[in-house]
Amino acid sequence: MGIIMPVIERVLPEKYRRFMPSPIGVGLAIVIPFYNSFSMFLGGLIALVLAGKLPKISDTYLIAVASGLIAGESLVGVLVAILAASGVL
Repeated sequence: MGIIMPVIERVLPEKYRRFMPSPIGVGLAIVIPFYNSFSMFLGGLIALVLAGKLPKISDTYLIAVASGLIAGESLVGVLVAILAASGVL
């Protein structure tokens, strides 16, 4: 898929290229579980709505809050893995 999709994109006429999915996006969709993809979609949708409604607040806090949520989720994931390995969960 990683080789075929870029080749197809190069062969397609210009007006149809915008309908080709991103090879990276397709690869991520195959590798990661649906709940992670759906969480990313919801986060992006919330960011889009926030940027439209409150652009000043969005420019100031959006990246910091998103980074904090990603780091926090990663830390909780490590904690859950440690607890599961130790038999607590």
